[in-house]
Amino acid sequence: MPYDSSLIEGEPAVIYRLCPYSDSSAVASAVSSNHGKIKLFIKNAFGKKGAPVCLIPGSLSFSLKSGGLSHFRSFSHNPDYYHYINNPDIAVRLNLCFDFFDQLFPLGEFSAAFWKLILKFTSENCREISLYAIYRLLKDAGFWFYHSCACGKMEGALTLHREGIICESCAQIRKGFAIDKTAAACLPLFADTDAYRAAKFSPFEEEAVLKLFGAHIDAVLEKKEAVKSLKVFSCMALSL
Repeated sequence: MPYDSSLIEGEPAVIYRLCPYSDSSAVASAVSSNHGKIKLFIKNAFGKKGAPVCLIPGSLSFSLKSGGLSHFRSFSHNPDYYHYINNPDIAVRLNLCFDFFDQLFPLGEFSAAFWKLILKFTSENCREISLYAIYRLLKDAGFWFYHSCACGKMEGALTLHREGIICESCAQIRKGFAIDKTAAACLPLFADTDAYRAAKFSPFEEEAVLKLFGAHIDAVLEKKEAVKSLKVFSCMALSL
């Protein structure tokens, strides 16, 4: 398998998914601070040394191959982030964020804001950080939808259509996903940094906003349940 000669050493990165490839090898999905989304071929990933633990930020060394499988060299976990996998509240939300990331960004691309956000998870802010991270993914991928209806109103029952939000009077023209009142009340916060920093979301608000995000990405990508883990997370949300 030919690889580019360029060796990238010690680049900040997160390996977020590991899939068996053949025998003891694996293909890993990762995002790095300089090269965005990458795929890595890891030889003997399930051998004696074991594979890198997913979701923990660290330093990645690899041989870059644009447009295909890059060659994994080594990965050093940053011990400051071990709480990411020891805390289920953080781990499940990080996994959900990366599922959105996978759908929205092709190889070689990423959101700089998203990269910074995934380094800031704590037990206290994981609900707010994860929602804001998904918002930034949608926004930076060009799919954010919060703007006034074409008629200039945001009153009454609201509907989410592929092009954006539609108010009650205009919804007769198009069909879409009905926006829960709880989610509708939360949406303006994402555009106001100071307000969002001060916000605390309840489990019910988190669930409502995530369902809205999921419905929107399904409409944009023309897929059904594009983010597969969202359905599972919705069942768990009220207990996390």
